[in-house]
Amino acid sequence: MKPIRLYPLLMTIVCLALTRPGSSQTMFNTGSKITLVNTCINAGMSTGTYNLNLYYYDKDLAGYKTVNLTGVAVTVSPTVMTITGPANSFPSPSNNGYWSLPDTKDGHIMLTSASSSAIIYWVQKPNDSLTFSCVALPIYFTNFSGYLNSSKQVVLSWQTQMEQNSTYIEIYRYSGGSGGYYKIGQVTAAGNSDIPVSYSFTDPSPCSSNSYYLKMLNSQGTEPITYGYASVGCSTCSCSLPSPVYCNYTINGPDYLCSEESFGAYSLSSPVPNYSTITWSVDQPSLAALTTYPDWDPAAAGLLKKNSAGGVTLTATLSGCTNAISKFVTIGTPDAGFIAELTCPILTLNATNMPGATYVTWWVEDASTSVVQTYPGWGGNFQYDIGTGDVYAFEVQYTNACGTSNKSQISGYWCSACGTPPCGDDPGLMSVSPNPTSGAVTVKMAPSVAGAEAKAVGKAPSATTRPKVFQIQVVDVRGVVQRIFTYPGGAENISLNLHSLNNGVYILRVFDNKTWKSTKVIVAK
Repeated sequence: MKPIRLYPLLMTIVCLALTRPGSSQTMFNTGSKITLVNTCINAGMSTGTYNLNLYYYDKDLAGYKTVNLTGVAVTVSPTVMTITGPANSFPSPSNNGYWSLPDTKDGHIMLTSASSSAIIYWVQKPNDSLTFSCVALPIYFTNFSGYLNSSKQVVLSWQTQMEQNSTYIEIYRYSGGSGGYYKIGQVTAAGNSDIPVSYSFTDPSPCSSNSYYLKMLNSQGTEPITYGYASVGCSTCSCSLPSPVYCNYTINGPDYLCSEESFGAYSLSSPVPNYSTITWSVDQPSLAALTTYPDWDPAAAGLLKKNSAGGVTLTATLSGCTNAISKFVTIGTPDAGFIAELTCPILTLNATNMPGATYVTWWVEDASTSVVQTYPGWGGNFQYDIGTGDVYAFEVQYTNACGTSNKSQISGYWCSACGTPPCGDDPGLMSVSPNPTSGAVTVKMAPSVAGAEAKAVGKAPSATTRPKVFQIQVVDVRGVVQRIFTYPGGAENISLNLHSLNNGVYILRVFDNKTWKSTKVIVAK
């Protein structure tokens, strides 16, 4: 449960050090050397040996990677800084064949030594150029300790060796339970100081076990610096941990991540309770990589679109809240799917996997006649009267803020001819027996349907005269015609020999000299 002292990527870039006006800031690297030109980190740093913390998005791993090195050589001129480490320390074409640090969407380099320390952040803008922000690390905590006084209070004390633009030092405590660390108070910081400053804070109501850490805030809006830990017990103490409340928050951030590897920054709409710990999650990590910033701003997160499409739900779970806060984010324009329900003669289709759809078009093809009808702007739910025997195919396409999707198709739907709906499984106008069959099939026609045009939410057809059969096609499940039987004068009752067909499911397409009707037959010899 202890926070880790990290310095993750700033979501909002605030340039805190001046760079040369009109000079472009660039970065390039080999496997062993990083070169920074005209970046703000050049100022305020000196040539020497530093410890390096490198944090960047690894395109091979599709996630963030951290590199920690000790004793790297840093050389600084007014315009150029170089950081030299062991061979193959950094991602480069010589290592992975195709990309290096400037190709990553974001990252940071932190250099620390006994004399000076700084961190540089980079972010890739939509035009693929990099922006840089540099922050000095201006504070050093020492001598953090605590003790239990005679009044059963915990007294904490610590020192800072240097401060710059500091505002407050917050005190956090963990005392067991599911709440994690939570803020119990704060003290005003020195602001700017290059001499040691001593601080103290009294916890008036400690629990039986207590662990504390510190967080320094600054006036520049950059990430806090944390320090800990001090542990003090009180066997006879008891305390009340914070009670969860309903948090009426939303998640702010883009609703869509469209382009390849696009990045979105997300944050909660309101400050969270002091005692809350926040856990971020995404329901489909294969679609978008999640990055969190626990020591900078636990209420902030980032999503990076992977080379895939769909929709993800980003969720923030707060230990101090009775509810979880979620946001749906559209990831590109994936192909739509279908949920189909057939109650002859009505086929109901619900299109799925259409994140953020604003406009939907359906196409209906009567496979027996090759006639296609278009239904623009119909929505994700579609009902269609497929009539009395023809086989139909359906396509759907949608548009969202990321563009227009591919067409998705579902096909092979038909109903046995029938009378007034609902038809159920009654073969009605055409019967095939026996079914399943060992190879000998009888096809019998009943009264046909006059003027039955398939249409969206169509009306029920009415029965009229008995038709004759002029042709029968036997089609396999791949849509390949396996047999054709013709009857020049027309016939009402027909016997078919299907013995030569392999066992399986087939469609009998029957032509009455006007329309095609279809039914299913199973050959099981």
